[in-house]
Amino acid sequence: MIGVASATQEVIQSTSNPRVREYRECVAKGIPGQVALEGVRLVGDALAAGLRLSAVYVTDMALADGDIRSIVETARRAGSSVYLVSDRVGHSMGATVNPQGLFALAGWSPRTGREVLEQVERHTQRASFVVLLDGLQDPGNVGTIVRTAAALGAEAVIAGAGSADPANPKVVRASMGAVFRIPVAREASLPRLMAWAAGRGWTAFATHVDPAGSTRVDELRWPPSAGVADTSSSASGEPPRALVVIGSEAHGVSSECLRQCAGAVHVPMARQVESLNAATAAAIVMYELSRNAGGFRG
Repeated sequence: MIGVASATQEVIQSTSNPRVREYRECVAKGIPGQVALEGVRLVGDALAAGLRLSAVYVTDMALADGDIRSIVETARRAGSSVYLVSDRVGHSMGATVNPQGLFALAGWSPRTGREVLEQVERHTQRASFVVLLDGLQDPGNVGTIVRTAAALGAEAVIAGAGSADPANPKVVRASMGAVFRIPVAREASLPRLMAWAAGRGWTAFATHVDPAGSTRVDELRWPPSAGVADTSSSASGEPPRALVVIGSEAHGVSSECLRQCAGAVHVPMARQVESLNAATAAAIVMYELSRNAGGFRG
């Protein structure tokens, strides 16, 4: 591979080039174990997270930008193949209105739910919670929830089979790179995962729009020592751990998941608003849980 700084490197002029087609296929249909990235923020975040970039694409015009040139050179030194593409080809690869002219394919895929929960049990010796997504099909909502979870202290996000794939480029973009900063998993059966977790001491809560039979989120007493900074232990000797299930706006949390929950929480609303956006409701619930568990941790 010719160094990107070389003036002799051939510029890809055709959208039918096999390398370009591979990137477009990853965007359109997905490629197992790969995720498509667009823009300085996402490509830079992937590099910072230590992901291997199998291919980096950059337009000649974009290379005039010092930040982009630095990212491309860093990727090349790490062993990534770098391809120069024409501005026309770069524009065709972009999913945004004004593409920055920088794209990449990174080796990344969601983990399994059990793998993520076991990691939390091994490495998190404090009150902690994990967010489960039950039937959230909108990739923008899923990505926003991942971003919010990373910011508000959740240990991980696990998407059920009916939710948007966390590897979807729209999810990755909406997460602003947070999928690389917090464990993210995809799980075929959330109810089965919840039953398994219950046997290991996890407590599950569902979000609900109906105040009847549910607790106001600001009145939820979790962890058991809510409001006390030191929540490092419980009666079992293990720190309290919770699963918070976020349902879709159209259908809420499924009955199968509800049967695995110890209770439900709702966000009180005014002016007869029927419901909140799923990502907004999730943010409020996560804020309260993190605040109860002793504050926010970087």
